[in-house]
Amino acid sequence: SPTPPPGVTILRVAEVTQYQEDMLRSIVAGRADGLKVGRWMMSISSERLITNSKLPDQLERIIRDLLPASARREAEVYATDSLIKIDKIGERKDGDNDKLEDKDLLRMADLYAAAREDLRKVFYMLPADIQEQSKKIARQMRQEEMAAVAEAAKSEGR
Repeated sequence: SPTPPPGVTILRVAEVTQYQEDMLRSIVAGRADGLKVGRWMMSISSERLITNSKLPDQLERIIRDLLPASARREAEVYATDSLIKIDKIGERKDGDNDKLEDKDLLRMADLYAAAREDLRKVFYMLPADIQEQSKKIARQMRQEEMAAVAEAAKSEGR
């Protein structure tokens, strides 16, 4: 599928980070129907989020093409911080086993929240018309996905 505009990518990645944060907090709170996640799974998840969204390239496009020169340095800091935080979620050290304790899950949830806040700051540095256009496209994409899921469920006879 074609790469969406960079503002849309920020919104979509923010959505994923919210979902992931909520899931991790639900696991800790015992509200996840026994769902368990391991270090390996979180490593793949955070890596795929960055790779599949093309987030580094999209942030670079925003900074280079969509922001005034006076805002670029600040945006670079937020963009870099967001990527570092998402990358830290998947960090694995030699000798780490796959099991994650509640404190690990909460640390990861906090990193998702902090990365989302950094992305929010970059998004709101965009010109207002690009913000609005990005929100509109993101909503449309979400509606299309929900319709596709509903159609798939219907065709499976659910």
